[in-house]
Amino acid sequence: MALISPHATNSLIDMGRRHRRLIRPIRKTLPKVFSCPRCGVPSIRISNNDNTKSETESTSTTVVCGSCGLNHEAPTSLKQEPVDVYNHFVDEYMAGKIGA
Repeated sequence: MALISPHATNSLIDMGRRHRRLIRPIRKTLPKVFSCPRCGVPSIRISNNDNTKSETESTSTTVVCGSCGLNHEAPTSLKQEPVDVYNHFVDEYMAGKIGA
């Protein structure tokens, strides 16, 4: 009867392929707070005023800066993301359509 040392059993279990490290992709999310085109502080919030339930009708969206008080209300569709509303807001501000 041959005795098997405890070190020998561990080496038998560990034989085989090396375990590969899992590399998970980093999923980037859209921002919730944006920088203000007037004061440059990242304090712009976008809130949807949902008065209707259907997806085809437009809703009112409010863009407000918590630092300088710049605000704008615009009609948008429910399919638009806050990033799209922010980009449209900055475009209108740079064109001079929104009060400075």
